[in-house]
Amino acid sequence: MGFDMHAVFQANKNAIWIDIASDYDCKRDYYLYSWLGMGGHIKPISEPRGFPADFHQKENQNLGEWGFSWLLGTEIIAAQPPVQTMKIEIPIDAYTEWGKVSNPKLWHELHPDWQKQDYAEHYATPENITEKTWWVIVDWVYDFTEDFADFVNEVHRLTELHGEVRFVFGFNA
Repeated sequence: MGFDMHAVFQANKNAIWIDIASDYDCKRDYYLYSWLGMGGHIKPISEPRGFPADFHQKENQNLGEWGFSWLLGTEIIAAQPPVQTMKIEIPIDAYTEWGKVSNPKLWHELHPDWQKQDYAEHYATPENITEKTWWVIVDWVYDFTEDFADFVNEVHRLTELHGEVRFVFGFNA
């Protein structure tokens, strides 16, 4: 299951916020959504604020069903993408090839209920790897800067074109 974000960028023109075109495609990105305000495993820039008081959703505009919020471009630009320790699982083949310096080529955040899975016996930490190991559990310090670069660069571009912008968004499950 995933979440879809629906959003619009707006620019402030003569004290009125108007919709502007953007190259950002709102592709599904749980971590970016968490950082922007959905919460979860990453501390959000801001807790959800609802729609701005002066925002009027257009009839044909789908901004989701829940988690409505907005951020100013200056807030997004000023916020540093998080660097945080994550507990991840790496397939054993990818783990054995991994140099332990760069990001592993294939990994997933470890599901909190992994021990309840029928195949929990196939998980191991690096010091406990056996012939039964399918996934290796590692604590990894992950920097989200590169992951969020396309979005942040688009905010920079729109700010340079229009001055202050805001990003109004919501989510669907």
